[in-house]
Amino acid sequence: MPFCPRCGWEYEEGVTVCEDCGSPLVDTPPPPPKPGEEVLPETVYVAHGLLRAEVVRSRLESEGIPAILQFDSGSHVFGLTVDGLGEVRVLVPAHLAEQARQMLAAAQEEAAEEPF
Repeated sequence: MPFCPRCGWEYEEGVTVCEDCGSPLVDTPPPPPKPGEEVLPETVYVAHGLLRAEVVRSRLESEGIPAILQFDSGSHVFGLTVDGLGEVRVLVPAHLAEQARQMLAAAQEEAAEEPF
């Protein structure tokens, strides 16, 4: 099975490029995590609504950082964004989390400087 060397996702035979980050796939899996190293994706941003989360995910992916969204679909069906409902978490591989946070902080500062 081919693997993404950057984000570690496993793909079916015949796929040659990672759908998340665009990296060429390799035949061997990435090395196992070091003891104590976080394996699961890490939350780098929490949005209140799917639209903002999609914008953040798109921005991360344009910088080569794969991202996925985690949310409760029921709150989006009913359009609720109160008291944690409608919350959307943007997750990236743990080893890219700090890079993603820095990139998002820089983007936020850049947006604050732009005139209307």
